[in-house]
Amino acid sequence: MKYCQSLAVFLIFMLLNSCSSSQPKEQLDINDNEVVTKFGLSSDLLERFSTKKMRHIPKSKATSNRKKKTVNYSKKLKKTKKNILKKKDGVKQEAVKIDSTKKVSKDVVDSEYPEKFRALDILSKPIWSRYKENIYIGEKAVYKMKYIGVTAGYITLKTDPLTSLNGVESYHFKALVKTASFYSLIYWLNDTLNSYVARTSFLPLKYILSQREKKQDIDDLQLFDREKLKTMFLYRKVKKGRTTKKNIVKPIPYYFQDSFSSIYFLRGLNLQVGDKIEYPIVNKAKYWILKMKVIKRETIDIMGKNISAFKVAAETKFPGALKKSGDIFFWFAADTSRRLLRFEGKVKIGSIHGELVKFSAGKKL
Repeated sequence: MKYCQSLAVFLIFMLLNSCSSSQPKEQLDINDNEVVTKFGLSSDLLERFSTKKMRHIPKSKATSNRKKKTVNYSKKLKKTKKNILKKKDGVKQEAVKIDSTKKVSKDVVDSEYPEKFRALDILSKPIWSRYKENIYIGEKAVYKMKYIGVTAGYITLKTDPLTSLNGVESYHFKALVKTASFYSLIYWLNDTLNSYVARTSFLPLKYILSQREKKQDIDDLQLFDREKLKTMFLYRKVKKGRTTKKNIVKPIPYYFQDSFSSIYFLRGLNLQVGDKIEYPIVNKAKYWILKMKVIKRETIDIMGKNISAFKVAAETKFPGALKKSGDIFFWFAADTSRRLLRFEGKVKIGSIHGELVKFSAGKKL
């Protein structure tokens, strides 16, 4: 089944795609290092992708402390017509080259980095140049989710303290999903999602999704190798005593987000009405282009208060019952926090709606 998720709506997919007849368990918060060890990774990979508490690592530290031969990626871009971007009004604009200070392993060049990714990198680079850190450590937001007008569950988004991933100072974003009491009469789920993103570049390093259900347990681990520009997708499902595993390695673009980190990336882009934003999303060793447009600024009622917000339309793709039927809309606060306030959209069967019902502010970095 093809999975192409966008932002918080991805979590709704997990909710509606997991069914059983048991009562819900207590909310789980699974230790990601325990999940990583289940896949029997080599000692080298375990060392590189295990997380540790911060030890005052300076922000300027490179995204890897491993010594390898590197080359300037920008010099490897071919001088073709692809190096010229065309605006819709016909005015030509010189493409922004990949930052020559960003080094990648010589192995990337030797393995013939896909030309389609070179083109994507050129298009994505200006988006990353707009990003300014807008992260709040300790922030916690709870969203009530409704499906066909009925409360189906709750999503809790948390920003945990900075962590170290192989010496790289990283953000740690977490999502916890749990069905509501009414839906638990039909089925239950407890899902935990962890995303680790390098602070210096806002590029994903590790993504872990753990789904715990009565009839099956699923672990989805995605490791993003910033030196070789490859992703390793590891999947493990235990159902009725049988274990299904996947291990896929594929190349990835230099610039991308995972299906969850995007929500935090957008908060640092200084949104303006009329903005059009496109960049790759990598998930399960596949990629797709997330296309968004800031439609307007309006006032909405959130937790009994009138809040000014930017309404953003996102073009998304979903499988099965959530097959896309129009854009998904997101509302981000127009103040400096740019916190997510609401999301909604139509799907093949019914509609989905999520709204902020509880919020604890964090400390801005």
